[in-house]
Amino acid sequence: MSEKTLFSMNSLIATENLSVVNKDFSSLSDAIEDILPHDNAKGVTHPLLIGIDGPVTAGKTYCAEIVAQIASRHTLNFHVIHYDWFMSPRNIRAKEIENFRSGNHTFERYDRIAYDAGRVEALLEKLQRALKFRDQEFFEYTINPAYDRLTGECKNVISNSISTDSLVVVEGGGVLNSRFYDFFDISIRLDMGDTKEMIKRLYEREKHKNGNKLSLDFVKERFLSLDYHFDNYLRHRDKSYFDFLIDTTDLSQPKLFIRDKK
Repeated sequence: MSEKTLFSMNSLIATENLSVVNKDFSSLSDAIEDILPHDNAKGVTHPLLIGIDGPVTAGKTYCAEIVAQIASRHTLNFHVIHYDWFMSPRNIRAKEIENFRSGNHTFERYDRIAYDAGRVEALLEKLQRALKFRDQEFFEYTINPAYDRLTGECKNVISNSISTDSLVVVEGGGVLNSRFYDFFDISIRLDMGDTKEMIKRLYEREKHKNGNKLSLDFVKERFLSLDYHFDNYLRHRDKSYFDFLIDTTDLSQPKLFIRDKK
């Protein structure tokens, strides 16, 4: 799929047979709490492997933080794995962005270049087994090399030890796909039907780091470049690989959707 694809929240809801949950959520935290399975005696069911996906500024990192807060309230262990750790170096992806500008590109090729899916799959397979069987108290992993957003290089080394009774979140754009979906106990997609809100959030996020002018330039570049259209490509490609959809256009009144039972 090389054409520039458009996204419609209403179309997604209709084609995927989603139904809105008739509850008035006053925050994203309320919606997430409603999604997580509970045991009356033990609180939130655990361990859980949770996938969180969505386009830029939809609230993926914020959602992971909410799961961490819920885990803390229930005195549970929590761990987050960022899909970005598996990105290719910025200079390699930049070449494909130049191809996009010249019209010589495919989203499938960029997808293969952007992330090391093989390493992600290997980690998820081992992690899923560790949480399911709990034959060891801790699961240890190392990502070497890992991507660093500040430098754009893959020179970091990330090593962690996870208690196998944890709530574990894997978050990132494109992480809920046909290859990874079955590893997750719960799959949450965040999205917005309003591109203007997406632009506003991206500008506000960058303004705190880079000031007004640089942030405006960054936002313009982001929405004229391959990245924005790749987000839309992922929305279409992965539209069937989630259990819950949360419309985060208005974070003070998020809307939760679930799939209709066939």
